[in-house]
Amino acid sequence: LACLHPQLQHRDWRPLQAPGLSLDLNIFHQSRQTATVNNLVSIPAQTFVDVGGRYAFKLGGKAATARLQVENLFDFRGYELYGAGAYQPIWGRAARGYVTVDF
Repeated sequence: LACLHPQLQHRDWRPLQAPGLSLDLNIFHQSRQTATVNNLVSIPAQTFVDVGGRYAFKLGGKAATARLQVENLFDFRGYELYGAGAYQPIWGRAARGYVTVDF
């Protein structure tokens, strides 16, 4: 039987030894999905892992945060279902980083 609801686990860790640092982990699992109305095509189960970290600090006396995140850490490739016979490619690993500053 397919799981009708995706499963998501999120963890956030703030080590006491490094004030301002926060590390996070997301695990998302989607079970096998029937992809056509005649049940002849299905998308296999998919599991994605995202990791990230952020660091809060002062920049010019203003609060700032640096953030780095890697989505789809294990570079899973496949398709996402958008409706009967409608698919979107899953492009693979992506990394992002940015800095924000309060004014």
